Amino acid sequence: MCGSVNMEEVLQLSPTPIGDAYIPKDKLRQFQQLYPVEVCLCTDCSLSQLIYVVSPELLFVEHSIHEMSVSVGLTEHFTAYAAEVVDFIKPPADALAVDINCNDATMLGAFRNLKMRVLGTEPSTVVSQKGKENAIEILNEFFSVELAKKIKIEKGAATIVVCNKFANFDNLDGLMDSVKTLLSPDGVFVFEAVYVSDLLEKNLFELIYHEHLNYFSVKPLKQLFKKHGMELVRAQRLPFKSGTIRGFVKFKGTPPEPCVDEMIQQEEKDQIHSPVVYEKLREMIKHIKTQLLQLLWGLKAEGKTIAAYGASVTSTTLIYNLEFAGIVDYIVDDNPKRHGLYSPGHHIPVYAPAVIYEKKPDYVVILAWRYADTIMKHNTQFTQMGGRFILPLPEIVVTTTPIFAGGLNRTKTVE
Repeated sequence: MCGSVNMEEVLQLSPTPIGDAYIPKDKLRQFQQLYPVEVCLCTDCSLSQLIYVVSPELLFVEHSIHEMSVSVGLTEHFTAYAAEVVDFIKPPADALAVDINCNDATMLGAFRNLKMRVLGTEPSTVVSQKGKENAIEILNEFFSVELAKKIKIEKGAATIVVCNKFANFDNLDGLMDSVKTLLSPDGVFVFEAVYVSDLLEKNLFELIYHEHLNYFSVKPLKQLFKKHGMELVRAQRLPFKSGTIRGFVKFKGTPPEPCVDEMIQQEEKDQIHSPVVYEKLREMIKHIKTQLLQLLWGLKAEGKTIAAYGASVTSTTLIYNLEFAGIVDYIVDDNPKRHGLYSPGHHIPVYAPAVIYEKKPDYVVILAWRYADTIMKHNTQFTQMGGRFILPLPEIVVTTTPIFAGGLNRTKTVE
């Protein structure tokens, strides 16, 4: 972000394959490379970042299969998100909204419903197919200055440019140059990304993987936009995905809202720009790993069968760092496109959720623990059959009933 080489390693996770590289049976003999996952903190600008960068072509073209629309609550989130952006900028009639790395164009659909012209860029032809089927124009290219110039010539300047994959960009200067090329003088650039304050406070280490190159806080972001002649005019801390930052950026001239400096002050108070706070996260990971393995191996010794729920990129981080691949017999997932595939590296088979009623495991570890309430409510029959759910985070819980009550604050209700 700032060009400095003054980096301090603050967290080293287990090397993993590409987290979303779920493979079919005929590719099980092919070697899957492990890549380092090491977080460093820039002691000059305070950006937390991965220092090993996996090729974007591997991450976002060859192994990209996740569609946003299948994530619980995401469509509703984007509907409200788009409405807030439109209310903020009050675009003229027929204004253009562009979504960078738009995935299946779920958010563009929300902008289209608000009577805007929409266009997406998305390097993966696989994940963009659904958006194209919904008659949304998507360019299957990596976003660049050249592509921004092409869009501007053909469609006009964009009043709104959105990037909800902001954390995935290695060259942030190049991204901002591209955004500035496309954005109208009175337009707004809006982004969402993992907020490092939440990651540290809530121990969300499963959100650290190769696609997420940056873990943002407001302090370095304000510096980045200033360097590019822009202003972070609004910053929000949201509960979405357990901890997200949303930023609104305009060209110089619009004064920032008080919330920007207030968030920086809170960051300084919480010392999130210090290597010291990462020690707590390292210790938490060790503690959870020890406790979970004791529980699972104890159940195995009793002859119990164990499955898992949730085949996602975050599941790969959990499986490799908590080291329970040899304990879980299989994974079930709600996304039909993952059924019949095998998990990255360890090659655990992935099935439809109905399989837990056929195989009747004694326990199911919910890897998608942030969606535990929804998963358990949809699978009450499993607990009626005598099954039990295990949540690995934020604390280990064995339960038969939903426990979060819509948030992350309640973690003590146990069977």
